[in-house]
Amino acid sequence: MWLGVFVKKVLFISSSIPPVEESQTIRNVYLINGLFNAGYKIDIVTLDINSLSDFMLDKIPSEVTIYRTRQPVYDKVQSIVSKIPFSKPRSFLKSVVAVVFGWLVFPDVRGDWVSDVVNKSFELFSDNVPDIL
Repeated sequence: MWLGVFVKKVLFISSSIPPVEESQTIRNVYLINGLFNAGYKIDIVTLDINSLSDFMLDKIPSEVTIYRTRQPVYDKVQSIVSKIPFSKPRSFLKSVVAVVFGWLVFPDVRGDWVSDVVNKSFELFSDNVPDIL
């Protein structure tokens, strides 16, 4: 139970934070809430996703600070494909993009995001280092 006193500061880094609709997002939200309820102060560095969804955004406590970095190339392409008005061509193109990026371009489709995370983390926390990363 949260006692109103934060004992440690956590810097939580993940590309799967709401509104990203992935199974990892659900697990991360439960972990974030568990840490918060145990009294940890949590800052999150994640992606700036252009989403019309508000998937699980209301499940993160308002005291948790979320910092967003630029959207990786993979997510930008998927965002553009998602705007195609017809579902069958959109589904096909999303699958093709996932295969091309996943197998041919990047083993980790969000690998180009790492430098942004490091830079943002140093920018935000150079004077106030978190206890847990």
